[in-house]
Amino acid sequence: VNYREIERVSGKLTPAAQQWWDIKSNYADTLLLFKTGKFYEIYQMDADAAVSVLGFNYMKGPIAHAGFPEIGYGKFCEKLVKAGYKVARVEQTETPDMLKERKKKIKVGKKPSVVNREVCSIVSSGTRTFCYMDDISSLENTSINNDVGPLLAIKEVLVDSNTSSDDTDDSDIDNVKPVCEYGITIINAATGVISIGQFADDILRSRMNTLLTNYSPSEILVENGTNGASETLLSCIKSAKSSFLPMCKVEKVNSMESSPKSTAVDPSIRKQMQRPKSDVQPWNKLETLEELHRRNYFPRASKKVEIDTSDVASGISRWPSVLKACIEGGADLAMSSFGAVLFYLQRSLIDQD
Repeated sequence: VNYREIERVSGKLTPAAQQWWDIKSNYADTLLLFKTGKFYEIYQMDADAAVSVLGFNYMKGPIAHAGFPEIGYGKFCEKLVKAGYKVARVEQTETPDMLKERKKKIKVGKKPSVVNREVCSIVSSGTRTFCYMDDISSLENTSINNDVGPLLAIKEVLVDSNTSSDDTDDSDIDNVKPVCEYGITIINAATGVISIGQFADDILRSRMNTLLTNYSPSEILVENGTNGASETLLSCIKSAKSSFLPMCKVEKVNSMESSPKSTAVDPSIRKQMQRPKSDVQPWNKLETLEELHRRNYFPRASKKVEIDTSDVASGISRWPSVLKACIEGGADLAMSSFGAVLFYLQRSLIDQD
């Protein structure tokens, strides 16, 4: 963070303001609800969004600033999510007395001057778990316009459908040639139900259209970049949004992403929550398997036997049968989409839920 440039524009930064910018630098695309006492404060460009969506008035001061009491979190967070924002809840994880004790233990270097804060959850349209803090009115809404749907990740690979004239069979003229293949992962964050699949599709994307119609996702993850989602797939999703998925949000996940740094005080917690490398390949099957083993989401085949990283099926005998079938059956596209979902849930801090 270039504090000198920020201070040139906004004036001298307080320690809490520097802390806000440090967190914001890791979550630039996310609106921060910054806990201060019993209030959630909203600053800078996030305050502009809050004033526009929530109808708040700006608070007095040299920078854009708004906020609300903590009791209003569920209602206001839901409104921001419905408006298309990802919302991070930043909580104080340290009291002033705990800060004093922490400062006493630091003998060398600069001592902290503000209580520690951590991102405790990130809520988007596809990652709403509807915990005790949330507004569950959308979950109880049974109307056809209900915007609560699952999170869907799509990995696409185009297939060369060119065939010679010798391969053409007039008796099979109705047979439609596949032009692409999809790996998909669907997760209902409220119930924790996960579905994984892989299938070929035709030039009209008939199966993909059927899937979108049946599952009505509220958020879709697609791969960004030259090897990512094709214009045809994006057009298919756009068409669905204009007709039967008006509230659906599309999130583009790069082939290489940065893993946010944890601000937890305890080093062991930071190590557990952060990826081993700062650069993450969400759509990479092997990296996904390594992360599944590292975080111990599923029971290991044996605690006494080391995982053989050269064998993708090593140590997975007690994993869910569907996941095992994808790994052992070589459903790489399905596992690629699963990796994107895993990264997104980890970033949202709901992967353990």
